[in-house]
Amino acid sequence: MAVLSKLEKLSNIDRISDLPDPLLLHILSFLPVKSAASTCSLSKRWQHLYMSLPNLDFHDDDFRENPTNFIKSVDYMLMTTENNVMLNRFSLSCEGDDVDADHVDSWLWRPLRYYNVQVLKLSLALTSPYKLPDHVYICTTLQVLSLNWNIIIDVPQFFSLPRLNVLELCDVTFSSTEAFDKLLINCPVLENLVIRDCDCLTGNHVKIFGNALKTLRLQYSAHFEQEVELEFLIDAPAVVNLYVDRSEAVEIKTHMLFLETATIDGYPKAQWHVSSVQTDGLFRFLGMISHVRRLTLTSDIIVAIKRAAVCKVPTFHNLTDLQLLFDGVAAPAAGWSLLPKILASSPILVNLVFPHGLARDFYAERRLSGFAFIPPKTVPECLSSNLKSIEIRDFRGIAQEFGIIQYLLKHGRVLNKMSIDCSHLWLKEMTVGVKRKRHRPLILSEIKKKLSEFHRCSTSCKLHLSP
Repeated sequence: MAVLSKLEKLSNIDRISDLPDPLLLHILSFLPVKSAASTCSLSKRWQHLYMSLPNLDFHDDDFRENPTNFIKSVDYMLMTTENNVMLNRFSLSCEGDDVDADHVDSWLWRPLRYYNVQVLKLSLALTSPYKLPDHVYICTTLQVLSLNWNIIIDVPQFFSLPRLNVLELCDVTFSSTEAFDKLLINCPVLENLVIRDCDCLTGNHVKIFGNALKTLRLQYSAHFEQEVELEFLIDAPAVVNLYVDRSEAVEIKTHMLFLETATIDGYPKAQWHVSSVQTDGLFRFLGMISHVRRLTLTSDIIVAIKRAAVCKVPTFHNLTDLQLLFDGVAAPAAGWSLLPKILASSPILVNLVFPHGLARDFYAERRLSGFAFIPPKTVPECLSSNLKSIEIRDFRGIAQEFGIIQYLLKHGRVLNKMSIDCSHLWLKEMTVGVKRKRHRPLILSEIKKKLSEFHRCSTSCKLHLSP
């Protein structure tokens, strides 16, 4: 009985409440503010903890049934939070008629003035554009600033963000291109910059500069339809990671000698048939990133390069990893004919990946005779000396794909592995009148047998087929 009584006492101990405040606050930081605040009713131990939460994340989605409660909740949490709290993150996401600019201004004041906030995230879709208040630009503790939706950036005459390391701008509007220039000048340690679907009220030529800038992402979504898109001039030689969408609107001033990874996406289909003079900008762009180590080229870029009157692919002397995304109707045809030139321009290439396969968005009933792979007269240097791994996803099982695989196996002198994903075979076209599931193992067996008959220049090359 004594042992049982002791076990009952142990089972009644509230071990969580016995944890130190910093650990409890860390646990609460993973909860929505509304849920974290409700813990004050658990016991006296929890009563005041919510007043020292390190992260305050407010989302009006949590108050759809009663929007008024959202405003009251934000007001209450900000008023009860202690002034000496070191606030790691303050985020606010809201839209609609219930919240206006005055509300947002008042909510931002305390985190910026008293809480030494380090991360500020705003996603606002108010009925009127929201102008970012001046005191945001003088927050000396701010390290991350993320702005989304209907926000206007009009920087004051004097300001400084000495610790700002990350700046993310999505669907925001600059008052002018000069305002953006001033913003970058006053962010001396900025390392990560994202600009997505933004525009300017005055001007459209944007300069991107900064010796500390390491990661740069310039992107336009498919739904973004502005009459005048921004044009970018990049003067940031220390960039390590680069993502560019619609590269025709981007010019790089100096060679990016430290570039590790780059993804080049988006080239308007309306410009696929332009002359070599008009595509000089694209080849200059590729030349400026020719020191990259890991490169991804998407369909539109591949097609634009192929359809230029003169194909001037630069030599990528440091490139070890390459991904080629053959998407859409024309991309596989362009890619198959351009592949030898790209391989020839990548002398130390080690890993080659086709994330979307070799013939995505084609169907077996289409006429593919015009898209045959023509092997080059000379074998690219990377194939004979460096290429070790090839991965082909979304393999469809058409004859043209087998031709490319046969060529790569035949000339891959140091190839160690070729992986082929067969989960998207066109069984309907290959097995007419036969149930697909029942016939799939037979089809895979036939494919494996056919591939095994291809000559392999590398005796150590292993072929992996995934079902």
